[in-house]
Amino acid sequence: KSKIISADEISEFARITVQHDVSVAEAFVEALVDQGVTIEQIFSKLFAPAARLLGQLWESDNFTFSDVTIGLSRIQQLIHEFSPFFETEGEHKLCARSGLLVPMPGEHHSLGLMMVEEFFRRAGWNIWSPSDLTDNQVISAVKQERFDMVGISVTCELQKERMAVLIKSIKAASRNRGIVVMVGGRIFNDEPSLVAKIGADATDRDGSNAVSRFELIADRSTHQ
Repeated sequence: KSKIISADEISEFARITVQHDVSVAEAFVEALVDQGVTIEQIFSKLFAPAARLLGQLWESDNFTFSDVTIGLSRIQQLIHEFSPFFETEGEHKLCARSGLLVPMPGEHHSLGLMMVEEFFRRAGWNIWSPSDLTDNQVISAVKQERFDMVGISVTCELQKERMAVLIKSIKAASRNRGIVVMVGGRIFNDEPSLVAKIGADATDRDGSNAVSRFELIADRSTHQ
């Protein structure tokens, strides 16, 4: 029987990532795994909520910006460390689908994007995840390669109009007329209606349902 990760454990883990060495955070994760928590739960029910909590603690002035940066970098380190176990825990399949995952041009790779990449790779996808493409390079990439999906993460709310223009350009330029554009970031968690407003097809809070959301959209479009 798998164990449910409590809010207290998420809070404790977030505090550990800021105040202790990464080995302490790793030991915390391993203790949960010993109690029956799956690596998938660790990714979606511990790492993702702890990262969100760090952001909230910064906004409420409980942590400084450098505290949060340290905490997030340690969570990223743990994602790398547990990634092989995460992949082997899933079903082994090659699905011949490919995706492009990018931060909004001008922004940095986010932890959320890293998490989404892990879920798609585990589902057998071929994922390209460059860190610093311009708008034009993103458009050029979808012209040259036939991607099934483009995922864009955005952290800045001021990017909404520019994002809408970029998504429209991606869909117009893509070699795949049925390309699915997924978006991620807190602004979509706070305002889900924004996804359709900017012309995207879907969002996912922590990446764990991104693959199944894609399948639903792709399935719907092939039956239209």
